[in-house]
Amino acid sequence: ENCRLDRDGIDRHNSRTLEYLGPILGILLPIGIGIGLRQIRIFDDEDGIRIRRFCIKFTVPLLVFVSMYSAQNEVFGQLGPMIISMILMTACFFGVGFLGSLITKDKAERAAIHAATTFGNYGWIGWAVANVVLGPDGFQRAVFFTAMWWPSFYSYGLLIGVVHNEAEDRRGVILTTLKKLAPVAVALTAGIGCNLANIRVPEVIF
Repeated sequence: ENCRLDRDGIDRHNSRTLEYLGPILGILLPIGIGIGLRQIRIFDDEDGIRIRRFCIKFTVPLLVFVSMYSAQNEVFGQLGPMIISMILMTACFFGVGFLGSLITKDKAERAAIHAATTFGNYGWIGWAVANVVLGPDGFQRAVFFTAMWWPSFYSYGLLIGVVHNEAEDRRGVILTTLKKLAPVAVALTAGIGCNLANIRVPEVIF
């Protein structure tokens, strides 16, 4: 009986391992392919910049819209606490970052120290990984968190730019920040709006 239970446990473990192995490989293989293409110089620095811009301006906003559009209405009740916690957490890091930036007199170095301390890497959540490990519901909450991180990122980033730039340079910082924030903000608002207003997007678009 013990042997049978041990075999059952091993079978369940192996089944669970195989269940996750495929999606994890699906995440790692494109990364490996990208590194390989870079090494053989099919992609260069300029291509990387274009791909990042495409992600920021199109694929990320599209993913945010689809997630908000398909979310269950009761899930939106969690949005408020997430927003508040995100703003408070970033505010704490912002204060610590400002104090840390005072160790140097160079304004560019101050801004770099302030930004690095404020944001670190906590805002990035691997959505593909979250979808594999946490499932659709966990992925949706990961999108909530990251979608709220973007406005926080650019709002506090704007403050950092204002604090460490001369008055004549601040207008450019503000315009750049608003331009980068707009795609995600529009996608978030449109997704939630279509969801709550029960506006159906034609299937052909998806």
